[in-house]
Amino acid sequence: MINFNLRLGDTYWSKGFFNVSVDFQRYLTVTDGPIEIFLGDEAKPRVGRISRSANRNATPRIFGNKPLADFFQENFKRGGLVPIEIISLEAIRIGGKAGGLQAVIKPVGTPPRVPSRGPVALVSTTKSEAAPEQWSSHREPPVTALDLANWRRAVAHLLARVDTGSPPADESLGGRIGRLSRAGVVPREVAAIMRAITEMRNVTEYEARQLSVKQGAVARSSWEAVKEWARAKGLEM
Repeated sequence: MINFNLRLGDTYWSKGFFNVSVDFQRYLTVTDGPIEIFLGDEAKPRVGRISRSANRNATPRIFGNKPLADFFQENFKRGGLVPIEIISLEAIRIGGKAGGLQAVIKPVGTPPRVPSRGPVALVSTTKSEAAPEQWSSHREPPVTALDLANWRRAVAHLLARVDTGSPPADESLGGRIGRLSRAGVVPREVAAIMRAITEMRNVTEYEARQLSVKQGAVARSSWEAVKEWARAKGLEM
C-alpha cells in the first residue's frame, strides 16, 4: 500500500476533490474514468472519478463531489492533513484510521480511455452503472479544462486588440464582451459564443466539473466560430 498525507485546502474541503502530487501519480491509472473511493473505514467503496486532463501537468485529480466534501467537512478541519492510501491503480482510501476494516479489492484491468461526463456522484458499487460514452476514431477528443482556459485566454487577447476604448480597471472579461458588443465592435452572435466559452471555462475551473461530450462539442464549435470571426477581421490567432 502507498500512503501519503493530503493538505486539505479550502477548495478541496468545500468542493470534494483533490489533486495527487507528482510523487505519487505513478501509482494511479493513467486513464480518465471511474475510481473506487473508500471513505474512512468503510468496507465497501463508492465510485468517484479520476481525471488526468484536469491539470496541466497531467497529474491525477480525484473527484468525490458532495459526498466527499461532506466527509471532509464532518471529519477534518480546513488546512488539516488527511491520510490517503492508494490501494490499487483504481482504488483509494481517504481518511482511514489504523486498524480499520480492510477492503476486498477485485483484480481489475486499466479501463479504456473514455470521455469524462462531468464529476460522477459517489454511489455504491452494488448499483448498476450506465455504460460510458464511447469515442469513435473519427470524432474529436474530449474538450479539457486546459483547452477551455486557452480558448478563454485567446478571446481576451482578441478583445484587447479590437478595443479602442478605455476599459475600467476592474472590468471583467464578460463585462468587456458586453461593452464591445453594445458598441458594435463585436457582433451580438459572436459575443454570445464568446460568453459560452468563458462560462464553460468557469464551470471547469471553479466548480471542478468536466463537460459532457455534447457540451464539449458546443465549446469546440464556439471556438471555431470565434476563429472564423477573427480571420474575417484580419486578426492573426
